[in-house]
Amino acid sequence: MLNDLKKDKLQILLNDEILMSAIRDVFDQAIERLKPQVNEMDNNTIIGEKYRAYDLGKKIIEQGFVDLDAYMNNKKENKNFAKER
Repeated sequence: MLNDLKKDKLQILLNDEILMSAIRDVFDQAIERLKPQVNEMDNNTIIGEKYRAYDLGKKIIEQGFVDLDAYMNNKKENKNFAKER
């Protein structure tokens, strides 16, 4: 759970589309750079482990951005709701 200070700081980040795009690009580059390399000595089990670990890491990062987008949309909806009262 985020405290109010963290929520405020996160909102500043989320409101800056260029900054969010730059952060997403950094993660995308890291994902690409860390793509598993298959060595001649790797058997199917090792190759599978490498790709499952890579895929899980990629999904965790993607879910983090989904959660950030949801948080940003939630804040917008809550602000609109508060104004209508």
